[in-house]
Amino acid sequence: MKKWLIVILVFMMIYFIFIKVMETSPQDTIDFYEEKWGIKLPLPDEINDVHSSELSFNGDGEWFTIFTYTKDNGEIEKSGMVPIAAANIGNANYKIEKFIATTLEIYMDEESTELKKKFDQYPVKAELGDYYFYKAKNGGNDYFIAVYKQHEQKLYIFEWHQ
Repeated sequence: MKKWLIVILVFMMIYFIFIKVMETSPQDTIDFYEEKWGIKLPLPDEINDVHSSELSFNGDGEWFTIFTYTKDNGEIEKSGMVPIAAANIGNANYKIEKFIATTLEIYMDEESTELKKKFDQYPVKAELGDYYFYKAKNGGNDYFIAVYKQHEQKLYIFEWHQ
């Protein structure tokens, strides 16, 4: 009986160590975005993973994440993001809408309805005075969109890998 208890305790310890090692910190996320997409984001106070696709062997999927900042963040201007102006507002909103529409298209009816509720709960539309970043790779099959809403102090991130 003691042997089983020891074996169970050892497996539980291994499991908790594995979970801790696999856990991603906010700094890890920031570092990943800088390495992968070339954007130097400030460390957020809170991260809300609104939608993350199931893990895929190839790394394919789509992600919608919101970073929240509690203080005014002047570092956004140094991040590589550009201010939204009349010249780029249409393009920014088109890319956001395309991400949402394409993401909804790939899910079944019931999943699509739940996902649509999430997008409706967190509507994102670029406005004058916001900041924007877009980068595509792999012939446009992988892309990253970020919109910082100054008045909300939130950064909305859309990431697509195909």
